[in-house]
Amino acid sequence: MAPEVIQNSDGCNVKADIWYLGITAIEMAKGKPPLVDLHPMWVIFIIPRENPPQLDEHFSHPMKEFVSLCLKKVPSEQLGTSQAYRHHAAWHLTGSSLPSSSAPS
Repeated sequence: MAPEVIQNSDGCNVKADIWYLGITAIEMAKGKPPLVDLHPMWVIFIIPRENPPQLDEHFSHPMKEFVSLCLKKVPSEQLGTSQAYRHHAAWHLTGSSLPSSSAPS
C-alpha cells in the first residue's frame, strides 16, 4: 500500500498507482514483493516510517532508477504517468525503442 493511502493523507489517486507500479516492478524483478516475509499488519506500520524498498546492485541502473522514482514517499517527487511511460527502463526491458508518440491516456 502506498504511504499516503496508509496515512489517509492524499487518498488513492494516480500517485498511489505510481507507487504500486514501483512495487510491481520489484516483484517482477525479484520474483516476490518486498516485505513478503513480514506480517501484513507490520508492513502497514513500516511503509510510512521506513525508507522505500529498492533494487540492489544486480539490476541495471535504468531499472533501479525507475523503481526509486516510483517509490518516492512524497507523491509530488514521484514520476508522473507520462514520465513513467517514457522512462528508459520501461522500454529497456522489452528491447523496444521509445515510442515517438505521447503516452496513452
